[in-house]
Amino acid sequence: MKSRTASILSISFISMLFFFICGGKGLCQIAPKASNGIVIPDSLKTIFQNSCMPCHWQGGGIKSTLHVNFSKWDEYKPNAQAGKAKKICSALVDDKMPPAMAREKKPEIVLKNNQIDAICKWSASLPAESQPEENKPE
Repeated sequence: MKSRTASILSISFISMLFFFICGGKGLCQIAPKASNGIVIPDSLKTIFQNSCMPCHWQGGGIKSTLHVNFSKWDEYKPNAQAGKAKKICSALVDDKMPPAMAREKKPEIVLKNNQIDAICKWSASLPAESQPEENKPE
């Protein structure tokens, strides 16, 4: 009887732990990891979390997440990740991101030059986006 009670208490404790860790949403949803995918360095994750993820994340704008969805980063193939990283750099350098309306509402999300430089340096270090075999010129 004691071992059954202990088992029930253990299961209850673990369930409550998952509940609190996952923000009350039950079991955490963990995105599958891409094999040999491109990992975003921690220093850049912080920048993306502060400046990009309010829109480019699950629950963000539909249009925003069509271009880059950081909640699905690990689901993109490595060449798509590299291409998206290069497009992020380009959008930042061209002053297209964050958009003007977002800058007005939340000026704290505007990236500093050194942050843009770090993102662009990282994206430049990634392999070039490859073309599918059938689209490669002969």
